[in-house]
Amino acid sequence: MKEGVAFTRNLEVSTSGKSARAKWHLGLRSQSSPHDIMFEVFKSLAKNNFEWKVVNDFHLRVRRLNPVTKETCRMTLQLFLIDRDRSFLLDFRLVAPELTSNRGCSNSSFETDTSGEAIDWLANPELVSNLANPELPACSYTIQFFEMAAAVITSLTR
Repeated sequence: MKEGVAFTRNLEVSTSGKSARAKWHLGLRSQSSPHDIMFEVFKSLAKNNFEWKVVNDFHLRVRRLNPVTKETCRMTLQLFLIDRDRSFLLDFRLVAPELTSNRGCSNSSFETDTSGEAIDWLANPELVSNLANPELPACSYTIQFFEMAAAVITSLTR
């Protein structure tokens, strides 16, 4: 979160809005102490077989190996102070992999071939069938991220 102010030792306070209206947040909200929250997060990560690296006391880089595709999906978890009344938000953020054109993943239906000509994947079904090649990984990072986040949330809320 870019718009934060240092609070205490690597914990940021959100300064994104000053309105009196109710705000919505995407993540887990808690009024427990930040160290208690992070302790529970570490227990949840261990329970779900995640690997993690501590960026600072309230920011983690997390990954998990998908047993089917043998690929790792990555996300970050960061704790923010969102209210002056000691309310905290655990934010989940996908770390998108660097996609190259030979991986079969694209944000549009058009790519360029080696000659610079545009390839319309949707208009050429024979090209789309090549995407089923087992050498090319499926573009499922977003789904894997949601599965990882759901696993953490489920174990934290039980």
